[in-house]
Amino acid sequence: MGGYYSFRTNNYKTHVHSTPTGLLFLLTTEPGVGNLQDVMRKLQLSFVDVTAKNPAAGGPDELPSEVSCAALTKSVAAAIEAASAETR
Repeated sequence: MGGYYSFRTNNYKTHVHSTPTGLLFLLTTEPGVGNLQDVMRKLQLSFVDVTAKNPAAGGPDELPSEVSCAALTKSVAAAIEAASAETR
């Protein structure tokens, strides 16, 4: 079953998003960051768009290509930028 939770120490906060299919997304931030459930969901959707919906992507046992990694990095950066703009 999928879900979101986070835990915090004095030094960092880890956000965890799991999917019903068993994917696990982890994001470590500063301890004062709020709830990033929407951001984690966007990261999941970006990952699915770049990997699972990409016919050129390898199977689950293969590492993503450089193009897939670059696309995912760009998508993650955009999601984080949008989230930080919302909290300002």
